[in-house]
Amino acid sequence: RYYVYFPQDQGSVLYASQCYSVSSPGWNPAYDETAITGAVEWPCETDSDCSLNGVCSAGVCECRTAWTGDRCETLNVMPTTHKSGYRGTDDGHNTSSWGGAVLQGADGKYHMWASEMTEHWYVLC
Repeated sequence: RYYVYFPQDQGSVLYASQCYSVSSPGWNPAYDETAITGAVEWPCETDSDCSLNGVCSAGVCECRTAWTGDRCETLNVMPTTHKSGYRGTDDGHNTSSWGGAVLQGADGKYHMWASEMTEHWYVLC
């Protein structure tokens, strides 16, 4: 869904005069300031083009209610406030979490399960 073009004699010699296309949803522009990047749009052909979160109908993705975007690639969440959502604490101190699998429960609401680091440990990346 986007492309990156590296002009000749500029930026990375390895990629000079080459153009790359990425067909998965999302945007990941190049870090090379001389690169030219842009989005590419085309009609969907199969449900796979709709991220399997909708159906392709006459070249347009019709997303399931829980999804939105040209390719049904974005979770369709309701507006929230800054302090809502998961915020794990232990003895009044913030904790680090990992993951966040979301499933729809029998009550129709979506619930998230996350792993939490105890004893105030954190992840170094």
